[in-house]
Formats: sequence, structure tokens, C-alpha cells
Amino acid sequence: MTKYRIIHKSTGIEAPDGEFLIGRAEDCHLVLEDPSVSRIHAAIIFDGGQLRIEDRKSRNGVKVNSKLVQHRLILRDGDQIKIGHQTIRIKSMDKARDADHTVGNVRCLKCAAMVPPGEDLCSRCGAMIDETSVHPVVTEHGGASSPERPTSLSMTATSGIHSRPIGMMAGLAVKAARVGKLDEAEKLMDNTMRIVASHARSDSGASSSEIQVLCDALIELAQLSKNPDYVSQIFAVHLHTSRLVDRALVEKLYDLVRVVGYRACRLLMRYLEQLALQQNQLSPGERFIVRRLEGLAKLCS
Repeated sequence: MTKYRIIHKSTGIEAPDGEFLIGRAEDCHLVLEDPSVSRIHAAIIFDGGQLRIEDRKSRNGVKVNSKLVQHRLILRDGDQIKIGHQTIRIKSMDKARDADHTVGNVRCLKCAAMVPPGEDLCSRCGAMIDETSVHPVVTEHGGASSPERPTSLSMTATSGIHSRPIGMMAGLAVKAARVGKLDEAEKLMDNTMRIVASHARSDSGASSSEIQVLCDALIELAQLSKNPDYVSQIFAVHLHTSRLVDRALVEKLYDLVRVVGYRACRLLMRYLEQLALQQNQLSPGERFIVRRLEGLAKLCS
């Protein structure tokens, strides 16, 4: 059965079974911050291997390949959807996998799917494609593809992830978890964490608002899945960004660790070691936060 990716800007997600809502409302799967977009503007529906789109009585309508959608319309590989001022592309995931014998393709080392040049996410498992996660594919003539092509792809992937919106990726992970798609949520959040780590390595840095949105998402994911690993990722975020945990977040963590059965992890202890080196530079209020974190570590040990 053919699978499809829904691609907006630099972010792509596999079309889930059932409805995929698009609009300005926070409970949409894809939230478009565009005043010309209705709260619930359209729905992409994947059912029985067929992908369709329908207008949900929007103000400005939906266009596919410049033609106005009247009711429901079947979507195909390469279709371009116009909603407000936003463009969404549809891509067949089978085509990427079928391109096995094309020079320059690479294979994802996580799931072995074929990834065509220029892609920075594996369409099958969602893994980030970089120089550590790919290897060249054999050409149709039996020889190995030149090493320059995978290297070029790696450079494209590494630069591309800086433009990915952290808040959007985290929001999609939460929405997937809310409808019970915990595996999909985990893949999306893993990719989001790679983006945060890449920002830290490039010194571009994530903004305070992005960090807050990301940590709120991690808390909700931990609550929904009862997975303590999401608590560990909160400390990973603050390690990557060298930020002090917000006081309100610390208090939320005190409540959360009991619910998910969190035990103090290596990341928390490394984070406390990092903070200990900065003690002389911290204000009294910041030192209080450090003491609360130390108390959290004892509570979870």
C-alpha cells in the first residue's frame, strides 16, 4: 500500500490513517500561523491506501495544483496544495524506496530504507540523515556510488535542520501522542532533540520561547505515555543549551517524576555538575533553583 508524506516548508510527516487536520486551531495536526487560514481549514484523509483532501468550509478555499477543490479530491505524488499563503506538498514514500539503483541515493542505517539526494529525514522511520546515519548505494551498473554524493547529502542535511521549527515539531509530537500514536510521537521528538543539539553545535541557539514550548511538550508526552525518558530529555535540552531550568518547570518536575516513575539519570547528574561549575556566577534565586534540582535528584535516587 502506497504511503505519503505531507510536507510543509522543511518539515515532513507521514500521512496518518484517518484525518489529518490543517488550520490555525491549536488542535489541528498542522497549525498554520496565517490570518488567511481558517481555524479548521481542510482535512487530508488517508483511508484504504487512498489520500484525499477536503475543504472544511474555509473562508478562502483550498487549491490543488492551482485548481479550487469543490468537495473531496484524490491526492497524488507531486501535488501542491495551496491553503491561504501556505504551500503543502504531497510526496509518495514508495518512490523514494523504489529509487534503489540511482547514483547518489543513500540507505538509512536505522531502518535500511532508501533515501534520495536532498532529503534530511528518512521517510520510513523519521531518522535524521547525516554522515553517521547513511552509506552509499550500489549503482545499477554494480559499482559503488562516488563518496562525494553522500558527503554532499550530509552537508545539505546538516544545514537544512537549522531551519526546522522546533516548536512545530514538538507540537506535532504531542498531537500524535494525544491520538495514541506514541511511536510516531517518539520519532518526532527524537528528531526535534537532534535539531536542538545541532543548534547548540552551530552556536545558532534555540530561543527561550522555543525551549519553553519544547519542555512543555516533553512534560505532556511524559504524562501521556508514562515514559520517564521524556523527563531525561528535559535535562538534555538544558545541557545542550547551557540554560538554567525555569523555576516553574522545576516544580512541575516534582509532580511529574512521581507519576512516571522517573529515576535520577546520567543527564540530570551531568547537568548538576555543569551548574556546580557556575555557582559563583548565580544569583540567590538561581541558587535556590539549583538546590531544588539537587532535591529532585535525591527524591529520584
